[in-house]
Amino acid sequence: MRRTNAATDYFLSLTFLSGDATQQNSIFAHYAIQNRFQPFDLPSSITDGSGISLPANYQWIYAKPPEVSFAPGNVEVSVELELVASLRHLTMSTFPTIYPNSISFNHGKAQVSEYTSFGVGPIRFRHNFYLNSQGFTLEFQNIQQSDVDLIRSHYVDSQGTAGEFAVPLAILANVNVFDSTSNFRYLSTPTEEHFGVYFNVTVELAVVRGLELLFQLDGGPATLPAEESFTKYVFDGTAPFILNGSTSALATLILNAD
Repeated sequence: MRRTNAATDYFLSLTFLSGDATQQNSIFAHYAIQNRFQPFDLPSSITDGSGISLPANYQWIYAKPPEVSFAPGNVEVSVELELVASLRHLTMSTFPTIYPNSISFNHGKAQVSEYTSFGVGPIRFRHNFYLNSQGFTLEFQNIQQSDVDLIRSHYVDSQGTAGEFAVPLAILANVNVFDSTSNFRYLSTPTEEHFGVYFNVTVELAVVRGLELLFQLDGGPATLPAEESFTKYVFDGTAPFILNGSTSALATLILNAD
């Protein structure tokens, strides 16, 4: 039986050579966001001159994680991509506002890879500042048919585990374990238990991009004062040095991260 009109099982293998790890870091950072399930476009410059002709309305996913090898003065990254039908027609809809009776979740993991060579290491590479692979399990107990229909419709509209969507913070009890701009996917099809007019439903979600692993200092209502030129300020004495702020509405200390 023919189950789809889309062409399948087209793969593209790419090898990138560079003198430093900059290109490698950008590829792994891209993979950390896309992973194995998020389609993306491939710049035409990558296949220019190759004679490869690609069909319209198709995108790529990673067939497997990128692989990297090192040699003196040379970094080689191998990438294998799979051609898939585009999911651009998906529309992102917010998960219905139904409050679960219980929530369980894992904290995911930072996007860090390891490489061991010549008996030295492990050498660790941080590819972005976000946690990924965070998972939530929502348990809805004794809900009615109307709420079940909302969850069913949302799962269908998201095309199962393919589409992304937002989840209201209040549904997850405002837990501070993901970013307010994070999108979610279904990890699996919701399961239902029927008890007459009431239902128990279990929903498993994955965060596409989780919490940003950065501390942010909030200066409150302080405003930026006029800039002043100076040579240098030198701390002289015995540590620790203590900076005493003032009650002024102007900021007295600005810390810029590079």
